[in-house]
Amino acid sequence: MEEEETGAQSRGRRRGGRGTEPQKRARDFILVSEFSEHVGPVPVMVKPEGGDGLFNTSSFSVRIMSSDMQRALTGGCFSFCEDTQMVLSERMDGLYAYVHYFSLYDINARGYVRQFAISYITSSLKKITDNFTDLLEKFSEVTKMLCCGNHKVFGKDVEHRLADLEFTKELISQEGWTAENTESSSLYKEFDFSKENVPERDPSVVESGMTEMKTIMESLTREMEKDCHQQMQLLLESKRRSFQKLMAQYSPAPPTNTNGISGQTTATICIYFPPCSLHHLV
Repeated sequence: MEEEETGAQSRGRRRGGRGTEPQKRARDFILVSEFSEHVGPVPVMVKPEGGDGLFNTSSFSVRIMSSDMQRALTGGCFSFCEDTQMVLSERMDGLYAYVHYFSLYDINARGYVRQFAISYITSSLKKITDNFTDLLEKFSEVTKMLCCGNHKVFGKDVEHRLADLEFTKELISQEGWTAENTESSSLYKEFDFSKENVPERDPSVVESGMTEMKTIMESLTREMEKDCHQQMQLLLESKRRSFQKLMAQYSPAPPTNTNGISGQTTATICIYFPPCSLHHLV
């Protein structure tokens, strides 16, 4: 249903602001944003596709992600962040947004954290205020599903990193460890592998890295043992059963063999993740 142009939208265009034509964005839409380490805050995905019209999603992503709502490193210690939410307005566009912040964890990210936000954007503030509880519940359900898979992937990466560090510790503890007995390349032979040039050769550095990985693994184990994580596993199983039941309603009757026993049919669930940086994290 199209809504009439608000005074803020009209003023935005008269002042030469970034206000967009109301008919171009009459539909509400959802925006996923990420704080990229390389280019900063960027829009990742819009649903429905093209639903943002002429709205400047890049500028909006910078605004919401620069607020830095998530911090996974508290006092130098690794910890898991709870989701946070806020409601804001884009006065020049006459739009309002419910923004849901969450974090995914990556062994290669700074501080092992990647920050994301899912925004529900609409021209009606009343939609957000009247449905705030539902928005919070449904968006939390989505982020928990993402985090459930992400924690398993992150846990495997931490285990591999710890194994690498243990191997490195054993290697450098051996007497006579040099570039020659590790790598035949002339480049390695000519390089000075002293502790000053390669800090990773210092046993104290390796020990520090191992301690950090063990601490992260302990925190991750506690997080995955929480009731919410177990509830999410039950929710995923419930979704699978619901999908199978739905498929059975629209599928032809199962074949019957000569003994009069109905054959069994199985439904395959394919979860599609859009082409974005969330791929390798879940």
